[in-house]
Amino acid sequence: MIDVAAQRVIRCTPDELLSFVMDIRAYQRVDRKLARIYAVRRADNTLLFKFRPRMAGLPLPPIWQRVELTPGVRIDIRNASRLMQAVNPFHGSFVCERVEAGTLVTRRLSFDLPWPASRLLDRRLQRFLTDDIPRELEAAATDLEPRSSLRG
Repeated sequence: MIDVAAQRVIRCTPDELLSFVMDIRAYQRVDRKLARIYAVRRADNTLLFKFRPRMAGLPLPPIWQRVELTPGVRIDIRNASRLMQAVNPFHGSFVCERVEAGTLVTRRLSFDLPWPASRLLDRRLQRFLTDDIPRELEAAATDLEPRSSLRG
C-alpha cells in the first residue's frame, strides 16, 4: 500500500485552488505526474479525463480518472473504471481548509499495486511521491498566488 500526503498553505481561497485543479490542463503545468492528457469531459462538479501517468520514470498505460468536486471543500479522484478500481484501488484528494494566510491544502495519494508489482515498486513509488507531492504543492502556489484575490 502506498499512501503519501503533504500539506501547504497557499495564499488563495479554497475555491481558487479547487478551480485550478478542476482545470486539468492548467493543473498539468504543476503536476509532473500528468504526462499526457488525451481527453477531458466535464459536467458540473465531475471531471473525467484520460491521461498517461508519469511516476518514477515508469512506463505506465493511459487511464481514465474521475474527479469529484465538493465546492469550497475538497476534490476526490478515483479510477473511472470499476474494474481498474478493483484491480488497482486508487484515491487521490485535495482537502482545503480556510486559514488566516489563505488555504491549508492537504494533498494525498493512496493506492495498492497488484502483486507482484507491489513487491517490486512500492518503495520506489513511495520515495518518488514523498518528494513529488510537496514539489507539486510548491509549484501550485507559485502558479496560483500571483493571480489570487488574496495577493498583496
